[in-house]
Amino acid sequence: MKRIVIFLLILFLFSSCTQYRKYENLEVLCKVWGFVKYHHPAFADPTTDADTELFELLPLVVDAGELERNRILSEWITGLGEFKENKARYDSFENNPHCRMLADLNWIDDSKVLGRELSDKLKSLRYADRTDNRYLQYGEARLDNPNEVKYDVKSPDIQLRLLALFRYWNLVEYFFPYKDLTDKKWDDVITEYLPKFINAETAEDYQYAVNELFTETCDSHAFSDKGFIFGSRSIPVETQIIEDKLIVTSSDKYASLGSSGLLPGDEILTINGQSIAAVKTKVEKYVSSSTEAHRLNSLSFCALLSDDKTVNVRLRRDGAIRDIVCSTVSIFDIYPLRFKQNDYYRNLGDSIAYLYLGSFENDPGIRESLDKTKGVIIDLRTYPTHEEHPLFWSYFLPTKTHVTTITFPMKSLPGYFEAREEYWGENNGTKRYAGKIVVLVNERTQSAAEYDAMILQSIPGTVVIGSGTSGADGNVIPVHLPGIFSYLTGLGIYYPDGTPTQRIGVRIDEKVRPTIQGIKEGRDEVLERAIEIIRENK
Repeated sequence: MKRIVIFLLILFLFSSCTQYRKYENLEVLCKVWGFVKYHHPAFADPTTDADTELFELLPLVVDAGELERNRILSEWITGLGEFKENKARYDSFENNPHCRMLADLNWIDDSKVLGRELSDKLKSLRYADRTDNRYLQYGEARLDNPNEVKYDVKSPDIQLRLLALFRYWNLVEYFFPYKDLTDKKWDDVITEYLPKFINAETAEDYQYAVNELFTETCDSHAFSDKGFIFGSRSIPVETQIIEDKLIVTSSDKYASLGSSGLLPGDEILTINGQSIAAVKTKVEKYVSSSTEAHRLNSLSFCALLSDDKTVNVRLRRDGAIRDIVCSTVSIFDIYPLRFKQNDYYRNLGDSIAYLYLGSFENDPGIRESLDKTKGVIIDLRTYPTHEEHPLFWSYFLPTKTHVTTITFPMKSLPGYFEAREEYWGENNGTKRYAGKIVVLVNERTQSAAEYDAMILQSIPGTVVIGSGTSGADGNVIPVHLPGIFSYLTGLGIYYPDGTPTQRIGVRIDEKVRPTIQGIKEGRDEVLERAIEIIRENK
């Protein structure tokens, strides 16, 4: 059967039917197949495989006339078995002020395109009485799809490429909490990407098409391995986009991996002859970003990547242009060190404490030390260890406090999200930390770090300073596409007043950015301003 399907799909590219009709048929198939996959009770049964159903439908539908296409799809739904409707149950969700519908289902009412019979079946199926779906599972409040077939192939054939597009489009349509915040209307994405996936005949073309598709979510969590684009080795230094330039900010963090020859304050102009502007163009096209801050952070990281063991770097140092050769190391050696620093707690003098949450350990003795301070600086320019949560829960927030509102995708009602208020604190009567809290954020503040910032902002008097954050909050859904593994934000995170952080980042009370001169002088200007704020506090 598979060989027949592949043969017919190859013929589809050369048959006499107009390309417009083919693409229209595939768009309708994508929507109908995905809708049925998540709504029909038949897909609770492990013997009914959604991929196989799609592979059998493709050659039947792709060249069909409109009436024939709709008849085939209608008969397919009938063949999956009978189901009962439970409209009253779903009406209760629709009338619930805590539930919100994000999927656009107006298309199932379009009998002009679908025909009356198919349209009616889809409308009935929307209210099917179902309690399970083999492609959706909840674990620790996270939606997962472990039963999707992985297809470990580097260069998928056309049926697998279409499966990849259809799978991803429908996962976003029904279970992405920020679908309403994408730059493009999601319906337009399937229209735009069908030709890209059909024509992506090489492994490289397919990888480029998939990664470009990810960017349409405008979600910083929608990442995958991009070594094929940028390389899998890196110059072992820290960089940041400062004053619109790629600046070396530290040459010490990765010193254990070898010396790069670069110094703090150096401006990197080209690497192996490639300009930073050229890398930026690739980042914008193939790296999904919720905010410009995340895009610039990605640029500062990707610009250093290469597959070569040594690279030629042109830089500007103290006004002079220099060319040097730098050794590179595996990015897998870089990752474990990226958010680490030697100390997670410091006394900065003048009764001011400093906590770095990228290396934080849950040390009960810290509370006694903090009690003696007039202010604490909490550095979230990193990814937190989660060891800080006991401290947050009972020391910074000893009484129950509404910190965020979270929207959860509803497995039994695809497209709906239920909002729940999230409270932190124990109401245990513990004395709350009395000093001033200043939180540091920047473009590296993402997801759990942004959530921690929101928790701390629920404490009266907390000041957040720094620059724009990633704007990708919430946990992640694993995404399995043929030959490619990725993620997608799975929960919606909002301030108590309903304001999202997605596409925006956390609220910042005072914008403070590093300067090139400050980097050359070895100063942390954001930290310096935090110290001033605590000293000024009365």
